[in-house]
Amino acid sequence: MSRKLGRNDPCRCGSGLKYKRCHLHRDRAEPLRPSEALAAIKKAFRKRYCLHPQASPQNCHGNIVRAHTIQRSGGLTRIAKEGHVYNCLVHRRRLSPASANLQPTLVGINKASTFTGFCALHDNEVFAPIENQPFQSIPEHAFLLAYRAICSEVFLKKASLELASLRRSLDRGRSLREQVLIQQFAEYLDAGLTKGLKELEELKTLYDDILLRNENSDVKYYIIRLRDSPEIMCNAVHQPEYDSQGNVLQQLGDLDESARYMHFSLIATDDGGAAVFSWTKQRGCPEFIMSLHALSDDEMPHAVVRYVFEFFENTYFSPVWWDSLAASTQRKLIQRQLTELPPRFEYPRDRTCLQDDGIRAVDWEIVSRDANLSL
Repeated sequence: MSRKLGRNDPCRCGSGLKYKRCHLHRDRAEPLRPSEALAAIKKAFRKRYCLHPQASPQNCHGNIVRAHTIQRSGGLTRIAKEGHVYNCLVHRRRLSPASANLQPTLVGINKASTFTGFCALHDNEVFAPIENQPFQSIPEHAFLLAYRAICSEVFLKKASLELASLRRSLDRGRSLREQVLIQQFAEYLDAGLTKGLKELEELKTLYDDILLRNENSDVKYYIIRLRDSPEIMCNAVHQPEYDSQGNVLQQLGDLDESARYMHFSLIATDDGGAAVFSWTKQRGCPEFIMSLHALSDDEMPHAVVRYVFEFFENTYFSPVWWDSLAASTQRKLIQRQLTELPPRFEYPRDRTCLQDDGIRAVDWEIVSRDANLSL
């Protein structure tokens, strides 16, 4: 950073342009306007296309829909207050020194957990078994919950990568030191997003094949049935780094290694609720499930809550439930949502993150544990 660049030297940001055509006088440039950033974000995340493996102008019918990754009817409606649910959405906030005091945001259930990644025909056709039938502990239903989450993650990763140039422009009007730090962080983030998207697309290809063959024998599940609907709903894909006992399962910082995945959903069912874990034999991480299965029925609900708030942004919860929690419990749950969050990484994650922290935020009763594997 201390070396003075000549006008015709390659710019230190790695763009491949000459310094004079890139970062020369960047400290004097007009800072990025909020309206400029918002327009770019809306453009990236509001794209509309169908992610079905056979999507084409001939095969797709109807408009691109706002598909719910968490069911609206019978799911979000059960935990809503006046048509709204809470979501932390910390990834969209500007973090302040008082970030631990952030509170969740109310979101209308028509917009909660949606993405524009399927045409009407394919959304109805593919997900009818879990939309129109009671949820069952069977490979097909576990697969469809996972497939929707994977498609949503692919959609979001693509949109995030389209904002690479926006992230690079955040150093406009900044000092040289700030420029270097911003460019280094952008490079780090883009490398992670690129790797993540590549692996998710590989995972989606695997799931596309299962979908088209209508053959779910490679899908494994571990389902915790709850007597009542949970106050929290979630649907996401996860790369388990640590298990519930603090053992390291994989090193996610190694860009040369392919990550192993786990799908997780926390849903309402016709007869209560369910925490659904599923994976494929090819890319799964069953060791994570083995550690979870070792927990007692009394410990399990609180382990699930820790897991949800520690790792997942696509999480929505009851305003009535949240507002009834002690302020200290709320702070600790929000702090989990802030773990590993840029730009300051105030709350680093360690291997003990899933171990019991004494927080008891729910009163769920487990009625069964269903699995199609030996435990």
